[in-house]
Amino acid sequence: MNFQDIKSYAENCIRDYPPPCACACPFVLDVRAFIDRVAKGKYSGALRLYSDAVLFPGTVSRLCPAYCGDFCVRGGFDSSVDIRLIERGVLENVKRAEPVRYAIPPKNTRVAVIGAGLSGLSCAYRLAGKGYIVTVFEASGNIGGAAVKSLPEGIADADFQSAFKYIGYELRLNERIKDINEVHHNFDAIYVSTGKEGNDFGLLPSWNSKTLTSSMQGVFAGGSLTDCPPIWSIENGLRAASSIEEFLKTGRNDGVGLLYDRPPVNDKFYEIKYDFHAPAPADVSYIDEAKRCPMCNCSLCIDACPLMEYYKTNPKRIAADLGVTVLPVEGKIKHVASRMLNSCNLCGLCDAVCPAGVETFAAMFESRRMMSDSGNIPAAFHDFWLADMQFSFSDSAYAVIGPESAGSGLLFFPGCQLAASSPHAAEAAYKYIKSIRPDASMMLSCCGIPAAWAAESDMLAQCTEKIRAEWLKLGCPDVLFACSSCMQNFEQYLPEIKGRLVYEWLALNDGELCYPNYIRDSLDSGDSAADLSGACVFDPCSSRTNEAGRTAVRRLAEKSGFSLSELDLSGPKAACCGFGGHIYPANPSLLSKVINERTYAAESTYITYCANCRDFFLHEGKDSLHILDILFAAEVRVKLPGFSERRQNRAALKERFTGVLSKPRVPAVTLDIPDAILKKMNGLLLLNEDAEDIVARSELTGAKLINPDNDRFTAYGKSLSVTIWVEYEMHSKTQAVLHNIYSHRMNIKPGTRGEPHVAGIPDESGLICAKCRIPLEKTETKFEYLKHEFSHAIPKCPICDRAYISEELVLGKMLEVETMLEDK
Repeated sequence: MNFQDIKSYAENCIRDYPPPCACACPFVLDVRAFIDRVAKGKYSGALRLYSDAVLFPGTVSRLCPAYCGDFCVRGGFDSSVDIRLIERGVLENVKRAEPVRYAIPPKNTRVAVIGAGLSGLSCAYRLAGKGYIVTVFEASGNIGGAAVKSLPEGIADADFQSAFKYIGYELRLNERIKDINEVHHNFDAIYVSTGKEGNDFGLLPSWNSKTLTSSMQGVFAGGSLTDCPPIWSIENGLRAASSIEEFLKTGRNDGVGLLYDRPPVNDKFYEIKYDFHAPAPADVSYIDEAKRCPMCNCSLCIDACPLMEYYKTNPKRIAADLGVTVLPVEGKIKHVASRMLNSCNLCGLCDAVCPAGVETFAAMFESRRMMSDSGNIPAAFHDFWLADMQFSFSDSAYAVIGPESAGSGLLFFPGCQLAASSPHAAEAAYKYIKSIRPDASMMLSCCGIPAAWAAESDMLAQCTEKIRAEWLKLGCPDVLFACSSCMQNFEQYLPEIKGRLVYEWLALNDGELCYPNYIRDSLDSGDSAADLSGACVFDPCSSRTNEAGRTAVRRLAEKSGFSLSELDLSGPKAACCGFGGHIYPANPSLLSKVINERTYAAESTYITYCANCRDFFLHEGKDSLHILDILFAAEVRVKLPGFSERRQNRAALKERFTGVLSKPRVPAVTLDIPDAILKKMNGLLLLNEDAEDIVARSELTGAKLINPDNDRFTAYGKSLSVTIWVEYEMHSKTQAVLHNIYSHRMNIKPGTRGEPHVAGIPDESGLICAKCRIPLEKTETKFEYLKHEFSHAIPKCPICDRAYISEELVLGKMLEVETMLEDK
């Protein structure tokens, strides 16, 4: 996609497109809005909407053959909605049918209408209502034409009186125009609607059926003169009014045909599954009939996508927002959708459920790439996960465990997250594979998907090239993936590497597999049978097109003793657990919503085959088991590790297979971190070593603040794109307790050393600079974030410039400013 493609990607979206019934209606009546008002008892509003569209409601409701009924989507289920019954019900029950009165200034432009039938009156109504001076010539002594003679007495007259109650025009009855030249020189435009077999004044041979224009400048024709049925005659009058007004404004006599292109019936509406109510009884009221209407609007992607629901948006609005956001005009616009496009899980469910083939996923992904290429994605949105990916490729964690012989016929790729949270399962699975296939190898690495999600093209290329090179060295083996996202990423960026999910292979090669009697063993430990025997397989979003893999996981789970039921969002409609796209730093509230919806979609245990899914559910307290833990792990119920422990697990897994010890990390100061603080660090995406480094550096340099009331120190330092603040207490020279930690994204710009400080205001924090041994003073300080600079008074040491920012300020004004700048 390019910039123009992103702007136009939703052109085929049928959200808010006129439903088939409206497209078939001569007036393109907004049927959805009309029916909605009727169903809610808003009859005056319904009548106003109907009257604005058809002009003469009583007449149309009786003469119209209901063209809409032939296209009603309900017709294929039981019977089409009877719109005429609803229209008449409104007319009979409305309490106020008074037309709206508008004060329109008159125009000094004259229009003649020849013929006072339905078409002529419609044209006269529309033009006179806009202030044009309209004169209607009628050869007979009555208005309405032949069509209204079949109606009950008074119906048509009541319509005409109501329509023209506040709209003035000149009516000349019993005045037949024999030669159009009689009026041509006295009027600026003419509409000829003389009725069936009426005088066409020689216009029909040059008549344009779309614009209703003729070869005679400023002269138009339509209605039953051109063989239109009564309802289409009214439509002709309205269309002629548009052509005449265009002519009067611009002098163009072609009517600008594109103005009159009607929306075609979109067959995609018939592919949507509607929740039809039971067939209505024969003697149904108009209100009941209105409730039978399915309203025919597509919301499949909105219903499936938490992001669209969260932002109250749809593909058409997303297209507009993305188009503005990626517009390559530096400094001229706001990137209005920056946070939204970084809040997308990139799971593609919206595309999977779309009946019109709209590719919202591609638009989101390409927009993110364009924003990344232009340097307009805040680094904090993705840098933690990119650093985690780089750790997987580092000497500490990366390894290729080869077969004893030269070549490998099979390569096991457990993925970085399974190795991080269930290294024992990855290890046991590989040993089982190797027991059957001695030529099997294993690659401990990341597939590179964090770089793909962050739209870091160069970094992604480096990752995939390293994997490709190793694969070639191994002899181009087939790959067994433990993670369907890894498999999907290989298919997109390493298509020459073929593989399948390891679960397919296990289901076909389970002769030596000792299926655990998991239910029995769990009952022995005191668990409830009701809680354990029933389970749902949670399909990761990346497995949506992999039926073989999904089936294999279910077979393995059932052989392990589980009785399975299905989630609504599973199989081809598998939904993201929330991990996809790494949206947490950009939109934690949306992620919380996604996880909550997925976690409580069912009460039973979840069986997953994606480590990220399992870990997210465990974090929410959901009973969740990875299928490899069930098959191979001695302890099925995995304790969720923190981010630092996850890295340690990957390093330890490599060491167990290679015997090569990674360079041990020996911090200068060892931290005792309480569980509550550890949980907070995981929420902030901070590592233990981040805090250790800051404490060690502050102890070495003396760059710290002290609270004399409790002898606790406060220090700060940078890690990746965030500034981290720690509050700690030293127990010895090499041992400390961490009491608090928090972080912010904006940078504190250092003061200019050597210049005297402006006298500050004494600070009330009570902190003292540990190095200079003097209290802090509030000093105007410069901050920088996303190329914006601003200043704010914060406590500082007046001598060494050591700053202090409270957690209250970080979570208050600073977070507000950071969010505002990120949204730009």
